[in-house]
Amino acid sequence: MFNKGPRDVPASAFLLGLVATANLAVALALALLDVDWWEGIAQSLVGIGLLAGFLWIVLALAHQTPRYLQTFTAALGCDTLVSALALPLLVWSRCSGEGREVVLTVVTLLLLWQIAIIGHVLRQALSSSYALGLGLALAYMAGSVELMDLLFSNPG
Repeated sequence: MFNKGPRDVPASAFLLGLVATANLAVALALALLDVDWWEGIAQSLVGIGLLAGFLWIVLALAHQTPRYLQTFTAALGCDTLVSALALPLLVWSRCSGEGREVVLTVVTLLLLWQIAIIGHVLRQALSSSYALGLGLALAYMAGSVELMDLLFSNPG
């Protein structure tokens, strides 16, 4: 199922910029379903920063920082793709008020698919087992959800 890895992504700062721009646009569109413009921008930028920092730390600990550009591009591209797939479902559910259970199920499956892909990307980048990559992907997802909630939740 997962034949390609980050090594198959061109090591290009320009490509990373394009992917980051696309990710920012999709993440902002998702955020604007719940928050105002400025908080949406902040959430989107923090999300990209969390992924960038997590990948740098993991690759640095494994002495694989030369793989950072390709790994970050691949992981950010994955996030962009999965988020773009979820966006129309979430918009439809919000606008129509229907199908919430179906949308929740599909979005959960997309999240699990994203974790599996990020696990694969990490496995390839670290030249390690899929179990390690998957564990790191799960840790990243759980940690980023907690940090985003801590930074952006509205008290009260």
